[in-house]
Amino acid sequence: MSDYSKLAGRTLATGAAATAATTLAVSICGTLEDGSPVASINAFSHIAWADKAARQTDASWQYTAVGLALNAVAVTSWAGVYEIICGRAADKKDIAGALLGGRPGLGGCLCHRLPRRAKPTDARF
Repeated sequence: MSDYSKLAGRTLATGAAATAATTLAVSICGTLEDGSPVASINAFSHIAWADKAARQTDASWQYTAVGLALNAVAVTSWAGVYEIICGRAADKKDIAGALLGGRPGLGGCLCHRLPRRAKPTDARF
């Protein structure tokens, strides 16, 4: 299997898990805030249907299905970015590297932005 096939497979797996988690979280928050688990999912579809989507509280193909699809595409896109930056660290079971993107990734970038007093003493980025 080529590296691109592995990357695509890992991205889809990570994206599916993250999509399920974000959809569940958004539904719970929507229930707590508005009393509707669907209203917050419908709000994602504002990209296609403008502000009218944010006022929809019932499940529908027009708003809910489009909201779910747009959320899945967005989350899977970010999952691809994660896999490109952190995928090797995750393969090696390097939790810190997987969370921070390893030394050349996000962790290194963030550490350079910190003031000297906030940097860990052993930071060698």
